Amino acid sequence: MIELEKPLGMILEECGGNGGVQVQEVIKGNNAGNAWKSNFIAPREILSSIDGTDVSKCDFDTVMDLLTSSSSSSSSTVQLVFSDGLGQFDMPKNVVSRLKTTEDAFFIDSIARQAVRECRRDGRLGDLLNVEVIIGAGISNSNNNKDNNNEWNEHRRGMVRFFAIFSTDGVTTYSCNVSATGIDISGDDDKNISNNAAVTNVRIKQNENNSNIKIVSLSCAKDEGLGQTIDIFREQ
Repeated sequence: MIELEKPLGMILEECGGNGGVQVQEVIKGNNAGNAWKSNFIAPREILSSIDGTDVSKCDFDTVMDLLTSSSSSSSSTVQLVFSDGLGQFDMPKNVVSRLKTTEDAFFIDSIARQAVRECRRDGRLGDLLNVEVIIGAGISNSNNNKDNNNEWNEHRRGMVRFFAIFSTDGVTTYSCNVSATGIDISGDDDKNISNNAAVTNVRIKQNENNSNIKIVSLSCAKDEGLGQTIDIFREQ
């Protein structure tokens, strides 16, 4: 759940098909832009509820009526729940066998979903439409490289690789091999606060929106022989 002050500062559009509304763009500098900076709203995320009302199957006009209704307008804030629209990830047995517990599997799942959010926020590869399959995963309790003075060395970390489908024009698609490293920051006091100290008007409910995951390394390699790799984050 994300609680934002109005105006929201984001552009919505209909999902098509089974209904629902998704984020088309977040306008930086407004309140929703603050959530953008906090990593909790990205393009293509589906709006699931508004102030506790399920809108996952509602049309655009119904959603806008709820956002602008008198009951909603009486408060300066609105509570929103989003979903990434990805469904359950395909994780083959050879990948699952590398994970010791169900908790490890959920940890890898959260890292993959936060990596998707970061790819969508970055936008250089176009729209990330879906994740085909997770092809690799591993977990360590800390960074083995102790010589780099990395502030995240002591955090539990997970590494994941997956194939994702992107589109730059909404018609044609291509695949990328995405590699991400994420860390568990659940023990940090500021885990639900953006790295940008100026963000003070966004409240995130714990354990939702992958708020305990920080991506420290993220790269995307185009899988069509083009040899192009884009580093969205590179660990220092």
